[in-house]
Amino acid sequence: MSRALDPPPPDPTPARPNVTTVYQAHGDFLWVTLQRLGVRDADRDDVLQEVLVVVHRRLHTFDGRGPMAAWLFGVCFRVAAAHRRRAYVRREQLWGSVPEDPRRPDIRPTLRRH
Repeated sequence: MSRALDPPPPDPTPARPNVTTVYQAHGDFLWVTLQRLGVRDADRDDVLQEVLVVVHRRLHTFDGRGPMAAWLFGVCFRVAAAHRRRAYVRREQLWGSVPEDPRRPDIRPTLRRH
């Protein structure tokens, strides 16, 4: 028997997932989680992208002791909370002055007489 035909020994450290494999395996879970956390349909794509950016930055901290879905839920929870805080802070901007009601009489002449 030749040693060249023997399979290589298994790698003792499993390959770390990257953000692409996480998205492929858990994308639907992330989408539904953001929906259940109250992220509006119109904002969900943007918030999901923020989640994936955080996953990309923090994936090295996932130690594998618990399920990946639990770790991802925590990321979704924090990103959705930050999104809600930013949405609450947004202010309405006025683009002009409010027109006077034409049916209301002008009281300035009366005030000048007194």
